[in-house]
Amino acid sequence: MVRDAPAGDTSRKAADTALAAEREHLLYQAVKGLRSAAADVLGDSRTRVS
Repeated sequence: MVRDAPAGDTSRKAADTALAAEREHLLYQAVKGLRSAAADVLGDSRTRVS
């Protein structure tokens, strides 16, 4: 993705978009888990993420 952008190469745009979406989802899940674990440790149910 990084090499294609400056070159203006859009031939892999669909694959790159799918990969970015997958990584975004994985990051979201990791942050959600971290927030949940932090809420458990801190005992603060207001910060729990459903």
